[in-house]
Amino acid sequence: MSEPKVLLAREDGVATLTLNSPADRNALSAELVGELARAVDEVRGDEQTRVLVITGSGKAFSSGGDIKSMMPPQGVSLEAMKEAIKEYYRKTLSFLELPIPTIAAINGHAIGAGCTLTLACDMRVASRQAKLGLGFVRLGLHPGMGTTYFLPRLVGTARAYELLLTGDVISGEEAERLGLVNRAVEPEELEAATRELALKVARGPAIAIRMLKTALRQSPLVDLAAALDYEAAAQAFCSQTEDLREGIKAFLEKRDPQFRGR
Repeated sequence: MSEPKVLLAREDGVATLTLNSPADRNALSAELVGELARAVDEVRGDEQTRVLVITGSGKAFSSGGDIKSMMPPQGVSLEAMKEAIKEYYRKTLSFLELPIPTIAAINGHAIGAGCTLTLACDMRVASRQAKLGLGFVRLGLHPGMGTTYFLPRLVGTARAYELLLTGDVISGEEAERLGLVNRAVEPEELEAATRELALKVARGPAIAIRMLKTALRQSPLVDLAAALDYEAAAQAFCSQTEDLREGIKAFLEKRDPQFRGR
């Protein structure tokens, strides 16, 4: 029996998905992304999970799409090809539908679609020695999987142009400077730094955090009036929760709150 290409571990409210195909540097093959989507479904059904971490096994986060599969088969129409690509996107990015925060722990090379997968996460922690690159154009290919949506929102349009048109590969340290990742740490510190961030989020008020994620996700698409309307509704909803009462009580008593997600 072959080893799973995606490993799922859960502890203290944190689910960790590990891309587990080190022989091909965790390439996002059809088999791997199928397992990834099924693992995300497991996480979706677990009410105890408050944060999702995605990382890679071995020396790479992910080398990206399977280049051999990019050659279109004979006799396939453009429309059929488009639908197949969209289905690939749906599976690979299925974690976008989760209401909980997501963190990419970039342990090594994150190239092409592998890099885009990290951009789709809510937060990114990288090894200083990691290598990130979006070299789609070097293959004669347009970027995919939401690259042109996520990248300019993180680094700005001009930087996005440069990274995409040149296909340059940058270090985790440079990625931190550009704002592509939240922080870059020494390789031996990556697991601990990611866990510290994940636990800090997992121990927070789950209801408020889920509503906050919705607000941040939709913020580029709405005007200020709509944002204010959503925030008013969210604050009104949170005002009825046990978590708010616990948060206020803990603040007054000068202690850490014990949120229960209720």
